[in-house]
Amino acid sequence: MFYSNGKGVTTITRPRLENICDVLERLKGEKVLLLLDSGDREWVKVLAVIDEVLVATLDRKIIFVDCDCICAVIADCLNVISDQFGLPVDGENGELLAPEEEE
Repeated sequence: MFYSNGKGVTTITRPRLENICDVLERLKGEKVLLLLDSGDREWVKVLAVIDEVLVATLDRKIIFVDCDCICAVIADCLNVISDQFGLPVDGENGELLAPEEEE
């Protein structure tokens, strides 16, 4: 997943995510906090991503959000983030660890 050239440069060798929709695609079924261009923050459950549109639930309503309107996604699900993005988790502290370098 990661490769280091020995000079402090680490390269990700797994497929790169193109945009925020790619991240949301991997977080299907998870509850996340969206930070929108308007300045609003919304807790939603990700149902699907179709083309560049997020389909999610908000207070028992289904919403459709253009991915270009999303500035950031905050996900509080370490195990999902760890599994989806190949990042190790410290079992004792429950924190993400720096990725191990492959030789």
